[in-house]
Amino acid sequence: MVCISDHQRNTLFRTADGGLNWEKLAESSTSSVKPGTSGWMPVISYPYVLSFIDQKHGWITGNSSSENPKDIGRLYMTSDSGETWRKVEPKGIQALFQNPQFIDGKTGFILADHFGSIDGPALFRTQDGGKTWTQILPFLYPRQTSYLDSMNGFGVDGYAGVRQVYRTSNGGRTWQKIGELPDGVEAARQIQFLDSMRGFELSQECDSLSCSNFGVYYTIDGGYTWHRFDQLNGFESRALAMVNSQEGYWIPFGNGSLLQISLNGIEAKKGAEPVLSEQSNFQFLNLQVGYELTHDQLFKTSNGAKTWQPLLPVCANRNRFLSLGRDGSLWVLGYKCSDYSHCITLLLSSMDGGQSWKSVILPTLTITDIQFADANHGWIRGGNKANYIGGITFGANHIYSTADGGRTWVQLN
Repeated sequence: MVCISDHQRNTLFRTADGGLNWEKLAESSTSSVKPGTSGWMPVISYPYVLSFIDQKHGWITGNSSSENPKDIGRLYMTSDSGETWRKVEPKGIQALFQNPQFIDGKTGFILADHFGSIDGPALFRTQDGGKTWTQILPFLYPRQTSYLDSMNGFGVDGYAGVRQVYRTSNGGRTWQKIGELPDGVEAARQIQFLDSMRGFELSQECDSLSCSNFGVYYTIDGGYTWHRFDQLNGFESRALAMVNSQEGYWIPFGNGSLLQISLNGIEAKKGAEPVLSEQSNFQFLNLQVGYELTHDQLFKTSNGAKTWQPLLPVCANRNRFLSLGRDGSLWVLGYKCSDYSHCITLLLSSMDGGQSWKSVILPTLTITDIQFADANHGWIRGGNKANYIGGITFGANHIYSTADGGRTWVQLN
């Protein structure tokens, strides 16, 4: 079997004499042939994804050329030597498939790029003919994480309707699925756990018309079940920072205000205006002390967002990420550039509320996220390459952890 593609149509050929002669079996651009009937094959973006275990049974990936991520991740199988193809609906995986390899009719493996939440192409296994898949390599690392301490944390995947909630008890080396966010959640944006039982999650939601709404969810049983704060419905939320099980701060997108909210009776209390804009990052240590990071400045409040004081500029050019440890340790990542082509990544830490700073050693990567639990224990996410496949960007997505305040780092995946 061979599949030939010009990225506009795909044609499947078969040989019975070692390649001397070829017979055309199916073509994806044949509009007169209905899907699932003889002579039809799915549209695929990459023609090398073809696997047969015998003369009759084979699999091919049907990665649509559409820019809609939901149209990516199709798997088809044939049991009549490629004359007809039927779709296999994979469960538990939403990804760009590559290179299916089946051992028999039930057991198979496939490479899949999982929209940035795993390290490049990951290896998945099926034991039911492709209906469900389990990731086996590399080890899963959720995109959105919240650490309680050096060993215990929670995470959610964050993309394309993937709603699984995970927990780690070994500092992020391995993760176990413990629950799912409710139906309707399309993209998890932020997760925050206060302790081993109480957590909050901010998600983009979709219905039959649009994906413009955001929801705030909470759990009181360690992430197994989740409930929605319907009182915050109708707002596009940019960020949420809870300081205890009842109170925190919240910025609705487009509102321009930092709201102090109380979940005891779901009463929203208006605080001070944020220092700059909805594009900045903010975190609170308690109801009084908080920080806001803009592109060129770090601000601090000590009176519950009534007033803000600028701290010394952390990076001269551009700030990216802010992390506040549970012990008050402060971490800011930014870029200092002499021109557009020469930039260095800087991670700075402060143990005295932003009054003094020291540089933290980083691996040579493009950093995409930082998170610290305390003055010693932290995690960074980053990569050193980017690939462009079907209009979607994929990159090496490595996770590093430190147990000595950033002096040394260990790669987890």
